[in-house]
Amino acid sequence: MKMSICAMLLGFIVLFSGCAANKPNLQRLTPLPAGKICRVAVLPFIDNSEFDQGGLVVTRVFTAEFARRGNYMVLPEGDVRNVYRHLRIPPGKMPDVEQIQILGNQMEAQLIVVGNIYDMEERTTDGYTANPVLALNLQLLDPKSGNIIWTTYHRREGAQYRTFMHFGLINTISELARRVSQEILEQWFSAGGLKPCSE
Repeated sequence: MKMSICAMLLGFIVLFSGCAANKPNLQRLTPLPAGKICRVAVLPFIDNSEFDQGGLVVTRVFTAEFARRGNYMVLPEGDVRNVYRHLRIPPGKMPDVEQIQILGNQMEAQLIVVGNIYDMEERTTDGYTANPVLALNLQLLDPKSGNIIWTTYHRREGAQYRTFMHFGLINTISELARRVSQEILEQWFSAGGLKPCSE
């Protein structure tokens, strides 16, 4: 009985230490713009992986989570793409500082989010158990100056969410992208000091 309790306690220690080690790495470079922030533009993430439509999947998942978590007016994807076409920014290319400023001005955005996906794939741990992997870096930009406000790196695998009874196991890229987005946003709102539009 004592051995089983010790084993359970050890398992919890390993679980929680693993969670602490897997927090997003947030670096704050400049202060957030003063005043209430409500209008945000999420630009198409650059996908450096070989996952089909990976950039589109993660961009849409993060956009939905950002709007929900912060009660923001996240500008529609179609509006963003129209400005991209107007500025002749090709797919898969990050806008430069001048283009960021133009994007922010035309869309009246108070914050701009850009992202780079470094690793995105659906692996297996034992030949048949799905273990999706996602590694990305997101940057929060000031549209007036084009400067980076924050940069955040995060990497997760679906197997890292496995509990003792396999509850919470993540098997798909879309679900992993949702959890990764939530963890990044939690870091932005708690440690970073970003506030919802409603506050």
